Amino acid sequence: LMPLARGDDGQWAGQEKREITGVFSDAPNWSPDGRKVVYVSMEGGRRFFIYDTINNTYTPVPNMPPHSSDPKFSPDGKQLVFSADPQNNAKPEIFVINIDGSGLRQLTHNDYYDGHPAWSPDGRHIVFVSKPGDNKDLYIMGSDGNNVTRLTDDPGDEFDPSWSPDGTRIAFTADRHYPRSDNYEIYIINADGSGEMRLTYNTGTDRWPVWRPNASNEGQAGCTPLAAWLTDVAIPAGTRFAPGASFTKVWRVANRGTCTWTPNGYTLRYASGDLTGETTAIPMPGAIQPGAWVDLAVPFHAPEAPGQYVAMWELRDEAGNPVPAEGGGTLTLPVSIEVLPSDAQGVLPASLYFLDEGQVWRIASDGREKAQVTREAEDVSSFDVAPGSGQVAFVHANRLYLVEADGSNPRLIAEGTEDAHVSSPRWSPDGRTLAYGLGGVHLYDVAGGSDRLLIASEPGDQYGLGSKRFAPLSWSPDGATLEVFIGGYEWAGRGLVSVADGTLLSEVDYADMSTWSRDGNTLYLANATSNYGIFPRPPGLFALPNAPQAEAQPVIEERAVWWPYAGAEGRLLYFVSDREPDISLEEIVVSLAAMPLGGGEQEMVRYDFFRLFPEEFGEALWAPGGEGVVVRLEHFFAESGEVLYYPLDGGSPFFLGEVGKSFRWGP
Repeated sequence: LMPLARGDDGQWAGQEKREITGVFSDAPNWSPDGRKVVYVSMEGGRRFFIYDTINNTYTPVPNMPPHSSDPKFSPDGKQLVFSADPQNNAKPEIFVINIDGSGLRQLTHNDYYDGHPAWSPDGRHIVFVSKPGDNKDLYIMGSDGNNVTRLTDDPGDEFDPSWSPDGTRIAFTADRHYPRSDNYEIYIINADGSGEMRLTYNTGTDRWPVWRPNASNEGQAGCTPLAAWLTDVAIPAGTRFAPGASFTKVWRVANRGTCTWTPNGYTLRYASGDLTGETTAIPMPGAIQPGAWVDLAVPFHAPEAPGQYVAMWELRDEAGNPVPAEGGGTLTLPVSIEVLPSDAQGVLPASLYFLDEGQVWRIASDGREKAQVTREAEDVSSFDVAPGSGQVAFVHANRLYLVEADGSNPRLIAEGTEDAHVSSPRWSPDGRTLAYGLGGVHLYDVAGGSDRLLIASEPGDQYGLGSKRFAPLSWSPDGATLEVFIGGYEWAGRGLVSVADGTLLSEVDYADMSTWSRDGNTLYLANATSNYGIFPRPPGLFALPNAPQAEAQPVIEERAVWWPYAGAEGRLLYFVSDREPDISLEEIVVSLAAMPLGGGEQEMVRYDFFRLFPEEFGEALWAPGGEGVVVRLEHFFAESGEVLYYPLDGGSPFFLGEVGKSFRWGP
């Protein structure tokens, strides 16, 4: 405990620290009169203590239920509200007790988590966190436990509730706007559940909101609005579209002024141009503080008529005035697209197959015609398309099926068990053999119908130690070697297996992605992140010779590398970052680079291809001849995504959709 005092100069200064407990203690909370502190201590077991700062005494609160936590003084200082888990089953309940240990009352009686309680300033209500389903939400109830009302209902978790001094609003923390649970943002909501507003919009963690007593609303008075465009996050200028396609344009804009861009004051509005959608204005997604940036997303529909379309959008302040741009003038945000004729041909080098909504779909090479290949009751987990014939092998409900390219003539190839699951169908380069995982790696001869277990998984001991699970990843171009996934109890990696006799030729640490050289002599491995689960590995590009007992050799180190491709002209193409990534919390520049397959100097094919966070580069699929690449990008902060086909001749990208994954070329 370190008391603070205001000196003669008006400045706050810390006094000498006073230790009030010599054992592990946490969750301190001041009494309303500022004289006492309640805290949780491990002294004599987990107990609540109340420390009197005037008399320098502390006393335990008697009659506490086991596993109690989160004590909070009532506004009159006579009671404590807290959570306790008497059964020690991770299902705590909310309790109230007098500070002398009398009058214990249980307020909630649920068979799930209830915790983080806090009194309203008038003592009439209690806000708390409850988890009746998969996520935590905020609830409010009377101080007697009656009239329970749900305040939030969102797929994310809400917690850390904090009442405003006037009791009208509640600040809280949520993880709903980012796929990583360690990125928390601060929100406020009215005590009746209305008027929710996001306050922070940061890449780092924001938690534990606390209101300033007697806060005023003078912060926006006399401020200066100013904005700057940073980048086009989604839909680069000139992106080509099929008629009528739906898409989301995203701009990244920085607040360079001294005003906070509040959701109920600042809007992005359509200003001019010939491209409009159903939306002509959007509010800020949160309170954008001075110095912060925000991704602003607007939905559109491409017109039906071919041609070039441009529209301008402006940021407006609380009075409806355009926000000035850094450097002068008004900040205008353009969206510029091209709609192709309905009879345009050759947009893609071949038909593109992919997963969407749990089923396999196909987009024709014209980029417009979309057909559903599978129509299963449960989701398809993985699939592959045979070269030449276009037959589709897919896994559904732990069964491996084979269908024609149009989804007709389904055949059951293999069925898994409770202990052995079917996975990862992979066609051989000649389209005659299908590799798949089921207790190891199987090879299925399509013409003859024979099935051979190439390499069996190894169960290990009774605890799984020493186990190895094998599943196919890719075939070498000559069909003589299989790249396989190797999953162990304490290790994960990749390996090479001889198709002739099932010999495990080599094992290396896990890598994010891979590609074969055209002659099949080398497997290139790329890492864009530093960890696979709990297993650390370095980012970069590595070469694994297709030979017994070979080891992977570094080609590029300390840089994130994505989606390498060995071209026929003897070059290795790949995406590379400008530096080593920092756990996805800092934006990086991604460029398209190349180098000779035999080694040599790196050349930049296209610098500054993307600006994104490392985990946003979801997938890439190179055209069979290397003339272009399909990329799937996920824009976390705008909560949108896009799939684009980029030709490497310098032409504009073609928009394929906002969703899709596991892309494959086929007839």
